[in-house]
Amino acid sequence: TFRAAALQRPFEARDDLTLTARIMNSPPPSLPWSCAADVACAIMGLLAKDQRKRLLPKDAIALTHEAPIARLDCLAQQAARLPPREFADLPLGLSRL
Repeated sequence: TFRAAALQRPFEARDDLTLTARIMNSPPPSLPWSCAADVACAIMGLLAKDQRKRLLPKDAIALTHEAPIARLDCLAQQAARLPPREFADLPLGLSRL
């Protein structure tokens, strides 16, 4: 998930021992500003060091599905399934745009 959002791995090292130490002790780098806030919260919650604060995968999925952008995407998909409207069907004033 982090790799898909940031286009890089959260932790890298030359050997397994160093990689394990970095995963256990270092905070993950910040995600790029272009990453949606709900996705960033879910990813960083999945990577939380404190097991009590770490999100479960089902909670991370729920977090992203309940975000306003997810609802907007759902509405857009529903609208795309509707038959196209005729130009004359537009509310008065919109036909002049």
